[in-house]
Amino acid sequence: MAAKNASDADEKKVDDLEKVRIKRKKRKKNRKLKIMFMIIVGAAVALITFFTIFNMTYGSYKIEESWSRESDTNTEFVPYNNGYIRYGSSGAAFVTSAGEQQWNVSYSMQNPTIHQKDNNLVIGDVGGNTVVMLNEKGEVGRINTEYNILNVEAASTGIVGVVMQSNADNYINMYGSDSSLIYSIRTNITGDGYPVDIAISNDSTKLIVAYAKTSESNVVSNLVFYNFSGDANSKDSRVVGAYSDFDGKLVGHVAFLSNNTAIAVSEDSLRYYTVGATPSAGEKIALDSKIQNVFYTSGNVGIVSETGNEDDPYNIKIFNSNGGKLSDVNYDTTYTTYNFDGNTVLMYGGSNFAIMNLSGKFVTKQTIDGTVTAFISTGKRGKYYLVDDRFISRVRLT
Repeated sequence: MAAKNASDADEKKVDDLEKVRIKRKKRKKNRKLKIMFMIIVGAAVALITFFTIFNMTYGSYKIEESWSRESDTNTEFVPYNNGYIRYGSSGAAFVTSAGEQQWNVSYSMQNPTIHQKDNNLVIGDVGGNTVVMLNEKGEVGRINTEYNILNVEAASTGIVGVVMQSNADNYINMYGSDSSLIYSIRTNITGDGYPVDIAISNDSTKLIVAYAKTSESNVVSNLVFYNFSGDANSKDSRVVGAYSDFDGKLVGHVAFLSNNTAIAVSEDSLRYYTVGATPSAGEKIALDSKIQNVFYTSGNVGIVSETGNEDDPYNIKIFNSNGGKLSDVNYDTTYTTYNFDGNTVLMYGGSNFAIMNLSGKFVTKQTIDGTVTAFISTGKRGKYYLVDDRFISRVRLT
């Protein structure tokens, strides 16, 4: 009898343990279901929020703060680190998103031009001999060139490229962040052609030069790829590839989207290249309209062209870094400057400014009393710097 009672007790204990195990399993399953539900709800909310923000439109704007431009009406403005660079013939300054001046650098130039790559900037005096290298902390270095400057290019590493002209010869010099000369390429207008544009890879070891020359009254464009990662010193030993299949059309723009992806834009095409130790041609996109503007980031390329249509005389196409088309939109307003800002394009010109998302929808179109000198993001949603011929204003879209 005692043995039977002990057996019953053991069976009850087993049953109790099994019930506990089942309850724990159910609780664990319920926790997983709750977590999955919360994840799904969170993702849905995030998706709804994203599409709401992405498709949000604004009918007007409100000026939150404004400063008189006073005597700086001859300066230019470019976006930089959620603020802007203000530059002109006598110097440059960096103003943050809070409206505070971070630094001010003085120089004397007749025709300053600027180029930015990540946090690095270079300002060169076209036709002159002065180059100023900058970053978020201010001036990094200064170069006095031997020959007249044609173009300047900044790289992610702080290296600077300078294109110069001397009679029948051109020079493409690369300078380190300490202003020291790293290498120099001497080219000849008769042989190589005129260097229309250059591009430096993210690691500064690769260089693309778009040359142009005339042959029997025809324009011949030649894209030359250089690699400086090895030990060779001569120009010819650095050339690792070249393309000239542009059907008599001028190549006006070259750029690296990433360290190994580059583009070239001719009068009628957008070309993609994979640039490793040697280059290889990729996607070729035909453009059948007259190109007015080319702009890009590491992820996207924008092409603005004329349509010939009286009602909508302009067209903007956005492509991703692989050549996939994101948008193709005709519109009727004249803009002169275009910049990517995250998932949007900021554009301005004359008395107009606008924002378009990457799918081609205009988020806002505005007209002011005066001339828009710059329209720049502050890095905060819906807030921008609007610069006209009299004031610098921080505005909020409404």
